[in-house]
Amino acid sequence: MAWPPTVEAAALFGSAARGDSDHLSDNDLLLVGRSRSGLLSAASALRVSGWSCSIYTWPALEAAASRSSLFLNHLRLESRVVFDPCDRLRHLLSSISPRASYQWEIEHARELLGTLEWIPEARWGPTWALDVLAIAFRSLAIAELAQQGVFVFSLPAIVDRLVAVGILRSLDRRPLCRLRLWKAAYRKQKMVASSRTVLDSLEIIDRRFRIGLHARFLLPELFVERTLSDVSRDGHWYRATRRAEACLRLTQSGEVRWLLQKLEQPQFFGRSALGDFIAYGQPVLNASIQEVS
Repeated sequence: MAWPPTVEAAALFGSAARGDSDHLSDNDLLLVGRSRSGLLSAASALRVSGWSCSIYTWPALEAAASRSSLFLNHLRLESRVVFDPCDRLRHLLSSISPRASYQWEIEHARELLGTLEWIPEARWGPTWALDVLAIAFRSLAIAELAQQGVFVFSLPAIVDRLVAVGILRSLDRRPLCRLRLWKAAYRKQKMVASSRTVLDSLEIIDRRFRIGLHARFLLPELFVERTLSDVSRDGHWYRATRRAEACLRLTQSGEVRWLLQKLEQPQFFGRSALGDFIAYGQPVLNASIQEVS
């Protein structure tokens, strides 16, 4: 592959690096360089070819390495560097060692599950909820295992290890592994889940990890109102981003369709997409609510 000059290092990770990919897998690729805008351009071009890119500038990647983030441990253990002419990425990954505690990541993942305190009553609402649940559960499970000194990143392997240590039961395997299917279904908009599937999956995770979550399906207008009143104060940027995404899907405002496309790609745009929602999307939605009332 001919790499654009803005990409200074690249690595496969996830199933693409492990060699256990299937029809539900993403083709995960890390891109590193100096310019975020240049990396965004490269990632957009690669997305057309089916790659799911995570982009990092060198300072951001070095900061993640200094705190031994779980993503950097994932890269350290399972990535396959495919472009690194100066060996800067290889050197960085070799310098990482696990932390003594990943309690912050555990709490952060538990807060992410709180996204599902409100679920929009829409045809796609349950599938959206299962997509959020798939990400939150995987984040929580990885962090819980890392706290025990175990680093596993494939969802089936994660579930098997949680069964082995007694956090999950054998009968939990099938519904939790199926979260991969629902995540793909939401992204490709090919299947629609039922509210019962959401509540059953949530109950397993809530009970096994003692979350204390009470999920409710809300009418679209109530979901939008609650999100708009909370979004700028929410300290969990990813939770706020997912709720903002659902709001725009509910309203289908053509005026901010460009913003929905950004919110649907948080791995590209991160916190900037949420900032754009607060600056541009929130006023549009507030105006539409006032017109209705």
